[in-house]
Amino acid sequence: IAIVPVKNEHLSVAEELRKQLHANDVRSETYFSNDSLGKRIHGAKILKPPYVLVLGEKEIASGEYMLELRNGEKVSISKDEIIPKLLKEIKNRT
Repeated sequence: IAIVPVKNEHLSVAEELRKQLHANDVRSETYFSNDSLGKRIHGAKILKPPYVLVLGEKEIASGEYMLELRNGEKVSISKDEIIPKLLKEIKNRT
């Protein structure tokens, strides 16, 4: 999963999520640089991760994350459901 924080202020939340994912053996990377948001999202998508999560103020405040799948489909999921959902999908793939 590629995690793209919108602003520098969101980086700590993105890193916390990445650590939780790694603790559950889910590969994830945080993509943050001085590039524009569009370039960071594009850069993350080039690597073709199964999911791209853009993490901004709205997502942090509501606890609802929008995962974009590789095929472009978007799925809304709560903060508490993201790790169980990903673990279930990983288990079903193997």
